[in-house]
Amino acid sequence: MKHLIITIVAVLGLSSSVFGRDIKGRVVDVGGKPMEFVNAVLLKDSTFVIGAITNSNGEFCLSSDITAGLILRLSYMGFDTKFVDITPDGELGDIKMANSNTQLKEVVVKGNASKTHLQVIHW
Repeated sequence: MKHLIITIVAVLGLSSSVFGRDIKGRVVDVGGKPMEFVNAVLLKDSTFVIGAITNSNGEFCLSSDITAGLILRLSYMGFDTKFVDITPDGELGDIKMANSNTQLKEVVVKGNASKTHLQVIHW
């Protein structure tokens, strides 16, 4: 009985490190302000694994069965896309995103409407 309990405890302890890990971090801008609604996607050889968005504190948590060979892609409109290698412990800390230098020069809006004719019929 004693060996059974020790075996169960050992298997449960190993299962958390082998079968799953939380990958956590916080996304901030260059001024250190948390960024909400940043797209956080885990990739394995450029293939989607799992994704989420950051909360109001800029934090995200992704669960994955593996951490080896994963890359985190962070994207947000107006900011450069950032790629981060996943650490073995899954703790990424604060990740800074820089503003994109790409700006629109002009926007042209055109509209085409068909002409309609109103015909009045008198009785």
